Amino acid sequence: MSFYTDNKTFCTAMTDLFRQGLALPGVSQSLSQTGLMLHLIATDPAATLALNGRSQPPEFTCTASNAKPDFAIHLSADLLHQMLLGQVNVQDAFMAGKLKLEGPLLRAMSLASHLTDLFRQIETLYPQVLRNHGLL
Repeated sequence: MSFYTDNKTFCTAMTDLFRQGLALPGVSQSLSQTGLMLHLIATDPAATLALNGRSQPPEFTCTASNAKPDFAIHLSADLLHQMLLGQVNVQDAFMAGKLKLEGPLLRAMSLASHLTDLFRQIETLYPQVLRNHGLL
């Protein structure tokens, strides 16, 4: 059974998490420097998480943006959950075929260091977000 049972619960938790993450010192600036739009396209439940580094300040939504993303990552909501808990490494998930990348590789590489910073910081917030939403 999936950790997130429905789209609403998943989107509510992810919106809280990413908005808190973008409010951390330096995170918004780092994402703005990329000027890129990233979509995390999740399954089970289905949702599109959009990080918009084109806007000032950067924005997060849990709906597909009208703008075409520069880069998209396809993964299950459970895999994202496990990655945010530090239980699964991104590179391992990619090599195992559990995470699929879409977009130009050079752009992905330029975004990688900025996203690594964001994800490292939001990993520390994630357990508390889960507790706040009664999920832990």
